[in-house]
Amino acid sequence: MIDTYIINLERAKERWDKIITQLSPYPEFRIKKIIGVDGKYENFSKIHLDSNQSIRYFGQALSSGTIGCYLSHVKAWKTFCCSGKNYAFILEDDASFNPLLVLYLLKKLGIFHENSLNDTQKSDWDICSLQLNHRGMPLPIQNLQNGYELCTYLTSVTGAGAYVLSQHSAQRLLYKAFPIILPVDHYYTKSHRLDLKFVGIEPRTITQSAEFSFIERIGRERLKNISSWSRIFCGMRRVKEELHQSLYNLKWALPLYCKYRFFK
Repeated sequence: MIDTYIINLERAKERWDKIITQLSPYPEFRIKKIIGVDGKYENFSKIHLDSNQSIRYFGQALSSGTIGCYLSHVKAWKTFCCSGKNYAFILEDDASFNPLLVLYLLKKLGIFHENSLNDTQKSDWDICSLQLNHRGMPLPIQNLQNGYELCTYLTSVTGAGAYVLSQHSAQRLLYKAFPIILPVDHYYTKSHRLDLKFVGIEPRTITQSAEFSFIERIGRERLKNISSWSRIFCGMRRVKEELHQSLYNLKWALPLYCKYRFFK
C-alpha cells in the first residue's frame, strides 16, 4: 500500500467524489484527504512571500490561487513527514489516469516495501513525477518495462498534479519552502537548488483536466503589468537557471544512463 494524499478544496465536492470513485476499488491506494488552501478566501498577509524575487525569476508576482496551491502542497508534505512512512503519492483532485497502470509503475519504482527509515539503501531518485508539462529533453536511466522508462530531464519541466516523494525529499522541500518565490510546480522541480534527484516516467501516464488546477484558477486575479526590461532580465535568469539545472542533472544521471544504455 502507498499513502495517497489527495489535495481537494472543501467546496470542490464533485472533484473529490470523482477521484474517490476512481480509486476506491484499489485498496493499494491508502487515501488521505488534504483540504486545500482556498486562495479566494484566505488572507496571506502573514505568509512569507518575496514578490520581488517572484518578478525576477518568474516574471510576475504570484496570484492568490497560485499561493493557495503552493500552501496546499506544503500541507501535504508536512502531513507526510509526520507519518513516518518512506514514500507518499501526492495527487491533485483533477488528475486523470488509469489506476491499474499507475499501480504497476509505482510497484516498479519499488515504493511498496514499508522499510525502516534507517534503511541504508539509497534510491536513484528523490522525487518522481507522473504528470509533467513541456518535453523536458528526457534522459532515460532505468527500464520500467512495457515501454516505460524512468528519466531525468535536461531542460525545464513543470507540473505537480501527481508525484511520488521520499521522506528525505519532503524534508528538503519544507526546509526551503519559504519565502514563496515560485509556483509549486516550478519550485519542486529545481533539483539543483534543492540538492535532490528529480525524475519522471516516460511516456507520461497522468493528465490534468485543465491547464491550471482548480485551486490555482479560482485566484488568478489580474496582476499588474511588468515592464519589458523586467521580463527580458527574467528570461536571462531563466536561461542561466536552466543551464545550472541541466549540468546538475547530467552529473548525477549520466553514469546511470550509460549503465542502462550500454551495460544491460
